[in-house]
Amino acid sequence: MSTAWLRKIITPKTVFFGSVILIMIFLGMRVPLDPDLGWHLRSGQYIWEHKALASTDPFSHTFPEYPWIAHEWLSDLTLYGLNSLGTTAGPIAMSVVFSLIAGAAFFVAGRSYPARREYQILAALLALLVSLPILGVRPQMISMLGLALVFFIVYRFRVNERSRAIYFLPLLFAVWVNFHGGFSLGLFALAVFWLVELLRAVFKKTYAKIYQRWRKKTIELKVLSRRSLLMLAIIGFVSGAATLINPYGPRIYYEVYNTFVNTTGSALVRQTIGEWTPVSLSQQLSMQFNIYLILFGLLLLFAWKKINFTHLCITAVFFYLGLSSWRNLPLLMISITPFWVMIAQYLTGDTLARIVRRKFFLLVLIFAVIIIGRQQITGLLEFGIDPAKAANKGGYPYAAVQYLKAHPLKGEMLNEYNYGGYLVWNYPERKVFIDGRMAIWERNGKNVYLDWMKLGHLEAGWEEVLDKYHVSYALVRKNLAVTKMMKDSGNWEAVFEDAVYSILVRRGSQE
Repeated sequence: MSTAWLRKIITPKTVFFGSVILIMIFLGMRVPLDPDLGWHLRSGQYIWEHKALASTDPFSHTFPEYPWIAHEWLSDLTLYGLNSLGTTAGPIAMSVVFSLIAGAAFFVAGRSYPARREYQILAALLALLVSLPILGVRPQMISMLGLALVFFIVYRFRVNERSRAIYFLPLLFAVWVNFHGGFSLGLFALAVFWLVELLRAVFKKTYAKIYQRWRKKTIELKVLSRRSLLMLAIIGFVSGAATLINPYGPRIYYEVYNTFVNTTGSALVRQTIGEWTPVSLSQQLSMQFNIYLILFGLLLLFAWKKINFTHLCITAVFFYLGLSSWRNLPLLMISITPFWVMIAQYLTGDTLARIVRRKFFLLVLIFAVIIIGRQQITGLLEFGIDPAKAANKGGYPYAAVQYLKAHPLKGEMLNEYNYGGYLVWNYPERKVFIDGRMAIWERNGKNVYLDWMKLGHLEAGWEEVLDKYHVSYALVRKNLAVTKMMKDSGNWEAVFEDAVYSILVRRGSQE
């Protein structure tokens, strides 16, 4: 009897769904090596210990007066809490939780279009595979889930105008605004959806006439009623107002402005920081994306008769945003996934659903679960057991930090932008020169990231930057041009060197 009960549970359908879900979870379990993770952890620790948010920057010696807006404060608290579970358990917990968040985002995006579950979850898996270079232990994953929920709610409302899920949007934004600044893109998506639906309603008769002349048949175009459009507008307004429920009130939009408006800082960021640079289809990193686009384009050619105007417009808008920077690529995948589900179901009907339940296909999936799971779990365990190996894998100055802890130096430190977050968490004894929060910070003509770029590229005035911030020692890579110039100047001497990093001390600064 127990065997019969087990057979009812373990069916080809459950094996397929279970295997794909496990593959998505394992693939999303990235080793927590993000450059910004360190300052997120320190921010969470600060909030936990002080029971308050910092009014100015507590982690740098170059910009302590800056009115820092910690818009990811709930994410920081969450990360700090997970990491506090232990040296090994903490990283694993962070990786698993954020993998579940990312996987849920793609799955919810797939569920936005009513279709067979097989198509929904396969589309989610494809989107996750393309987004792998950007996924990780990052608050941005929460914005992916938030955007997916927005699409799920509004697309389901479009199918059923009586859906009560639409009333949860203000609550979603009230929570989202405290986890990540990506809530602004959620409001943007909501506005685009409403505008497209309004245009469809206004030009309904015109579109029907054009369609009738073109296809020689009559069409009954379903559009949202005036009542639904008005209700959606009101809910959108209330959702925007709900974003003011955060510790900073309307000041939260100052951070959004700084990030997206073409200020000196944001323009420089888009030119120099890898994940903010535009997506180039010629880069090796975009190989999966290129394959995805080619496949999607081919399927689109065969399914153009079923193209939904709303899906098309929203996908087009997010296609532009996705190509504008690498960090936005997963958001494009979220927006395109419902479109993909629609095309797959239209072209294959029940055929694909039957194929994925065949024994050979299921055996391949199970084998993939075992291989991918073993690889990902082993990597996470190594990360927790050996912090030196983990730091070296991420390119962080572990040995140099251990030297500084054993041989404390006086004065202010110079460090590179890329590992400032690592130092904020792993070398709290001293404040950093710069970290990942500070790239867009500008105030009264002061821009520390611009000053760092002068040093990194040996621009005119680079020596004055060291004096401006009273730098007495530097933790820098050996192969940097500025490192060589500092050594050759005779004013700096190396007190530590390994294969990658040097610690240089200004002569006379330690007396």
